[in-house]
Amino acid sequence: MSSSLYNTTVVPAKQALNALSNLLRQAEQHENAAKLLDAALCEDMKPLSFQVSFSVQLAEKMVARLTGAPIGTYDTNIPTFAEAQSQIEKAIQVLDAADETTINNNAENTAEIGMGPGVNIPMRLDNYAHAFSMSNLYFHVVTAYSILRKEGVPIGKKDYLGSFMGPYMPQGQGQ
Repeated sequence: MSSSLYNTTVVPAKQALNALSNLLRQAEQHENAAKLLDAALCEDMKPLSFQVSFSVQLAEKMVARLTGAPIGTYDTNIPTFAEAQSQIEKAIQVLDAADETTINNNAENTAEIGMGPGVNIPMRLDNYAHAFSMSNLYFHVVTAYSILRKEGVPIGKKDYLGSFMGPYMPQGQGQ
């Protein structure tokens, strides 16, 4: 795989969302599943449902900006694991539909990026995708993993890395 903007953003974003989906499938089977979407690492952090919603938003907004498409609106309400999986699947469809050539051609274009209420900064799209979108996406997926571990869901590093490493592993050894 070459090191293009598409291959360093869209491909790993899809892998990250697949990892999140895998973690949620396992969480749904846990005896404490009914409380997990509201669980957080600590009081001043957002719950698992937010981690899922924001991960989805990051992936979809990244594709919109990289392709010049309008940024959509997002339903941040995730009351069930089924809704979480539905939102993840929708984001994966957006990633699958992203045009590789358009993304690669737009790498040096600039867009206004919101950095909080009333704060927008111009940023090259390749920098935005790597420094903001992808780093945030990894952060929120790992935070979801950490919440689930804290709540006793029997997952491990392989459950997170499997979606990233699976395509490169000998058949039968990846996810």
